[in-house]
Amino acid sequence: MRTPASLCLHAYSIPALIDLVIQSCGRPELSAMATDLPHRWGDAELNELQCDPLAAAARATADSLSTASAAEGWAFDLVSAHSLELEGEYWIVPGSEQVPRSAPRGGRIVRCPMTGDIVLDASSGGVGQCETISSGWRSNAELLLAEGWALPDLESDWAALDVDLLEAAAGRGLGRPGSPL
Repeated sequence: MRTPASLCLHAYSIPALIDLVIQSCGRPELSAMATDLPHRWGDAELNELQCDPLAAAARATADSLSTASAAEGWAFDLVSAHSLELEGEYWIVPGSEQVPRSAPRGGRIVRCPMTGDIVLDASSGGVGQCETISSGWRSNAELLLAEGWALPDLESDWAALDVDLLEAAAGRGLGRPGSPL
């Protein structure tokens, strides 16, 4: 992926980036960046999640956007689903929506030192991740709410626990009211 920086939008904050997107809403390359976020889903789709906290968070976002104009809602969705971080700023990079996202590993966007273009640095992603953009170390709940996707075996959604350590802690009453830990 290579995108001229002149086609991109960038700002130091998410609200500022949303404002830039609103000002640029007629640009066809931005209009082509689709979103499918849970706060736009109906009750039947949210109920399929079988996760009340996630559905409640999606409904709360929908409620907070209920007074927004159509352009503000579209800009919020676009920035939520497609913004990337580069050099301390948030970027909308047309064309990046065609590159799958991954978490926690994957490539990252960088600025080409010779041309200034925004490119996907696949070398940063690790084996098997050269054709994805990393969304960082986030949970499936965060990814679904913010970007509209999740992975069944997301590495950042699990942790390895030592069973012997857990059994020893349980045997000593650790974690119970009045215990030292």
